Amino acid sequence: CFNINGFNVTKDASATANNLFRVGDGATLNIIGNGTISGARTQATCVTVNIYGSNNTLNLYGVKITKKTTHSEGVPVIGPINSGYKLTINDGAALDMTGCSKGYNVRVAGGIVELNGGKIMGGNWTDGSGGNVYVGSGTFTMNSGVISGGTATNGGNIYNSGVVTVSGGKPKALHVG
Repeated sequence: CFNINGFNVTKDASATANNLFRVGDGATLNIIGNGTISGARTQATCVTVNIYGSNNTLNLYGVKITKKTTHSEGVPVIGPINSGYKLTINDGAALDMTGCSKGYNVRVAGGIVELNGGKIMGGNWTDGSGGNVYVGSGTFTMNSGVISGGTATNGGNIYNSGVVTVSGGKPKALHVG
């Protein structure tokens, strides 16, 4: 468990590491507290939180995760969420790419993502699909929360080629591929 409790964790544009946090094989990471985790890098490989290996879980509670990049190749704030990965965005948590030149917040590529009261906002994929959430395969479930402010050619906020279930919350601009 990582409790940021009002602190800000930032990676500046000159940092050489690609990730601020990396969730490894078989691990569970709970990030809690009112604070901000920010990534900024001009390279395409920069992911603020990276999940790799298999059987991994990342749970977000109350934390805001942002990314600013000027690179022409968009990469997600968190992801990709591959098979065997699970991401849960709970009350008070937010993924925000507002002001980012190109990228999306979450890319689901065979894994599971649940939105339970958090916010996903500001993704920008103007020449692609899924400004905030791109579901290529896998499952995205929205039980509550808000997805807004995304821009994309298809599905400004959610693009779906997998399984999307919306049982609550406020999604906007859903595109089924």
